[in-house]
Amino acid sequence: MPSFKPKSDEELCTLLKKGEGTFTVLSAVEAKSKNGDEMIKLLLECYDCENNKGNIFEYLIFNDNVFCESKIKHFCYAVGLEKSYESGKLNSFECAGRYGRIAIGIQKDKTGAYPDKNCVYDFLKQDDSKKIINDINDNLDDIAF
Repeated sequence: MPSFKPKSDEELCTLLKKGEGTFTVLSAVEAKSKNGDEMIKLLLECYDCENNKGNIFEYLIFNDNVFCESKIKHFCYAVGLEKSYESGKLNSFECAGRYGRIAIGIQKDKTGAYPDKNCVYDFLKQDDSKKIINDINDNLDDIAF
C-alpha cells in the first residue's frame, strides 16, 4: 500500500507569484478552439521571481480579436520568432523548446466553482528593459518585481 504525508490546502497550493518570470515551451500542438478558430496549445514550464516552478497552459488563437493578435505577436517576439510573425505563418513545431520571459497573473473563477490558477498575463519581448506591469488582476500590492 502506498504511503504519503497528508498536507493542508495551503501546502498543496502551487500558484506562482504574480509578476515577471521565465518560461520554456514544453509542448506545442495545433488544434481548433471551441469557436472553430485555429490555435496552438502551449504547455509552458514557468518559474516565478522566487524561482518557484509551475506549468501553465496558454492558447495562441488565430482570429481577428485584438487581444489574441497581440498575444501571438508578443509570444513571437519573446521567443525569437519575429520572422515567422512578420511572414504571417507560425506552426507548432517551431514553438516547441522556445523560452523567454512572461508576466504571470492569477486567474480567479468568478463563480467560485474552481480554484485560482496561474495564467500568462503577457509575453515580454527579449529586448525589453525590466518591464513594470501596471495592472495584473487589479492588485498592484502583490506584484513581485
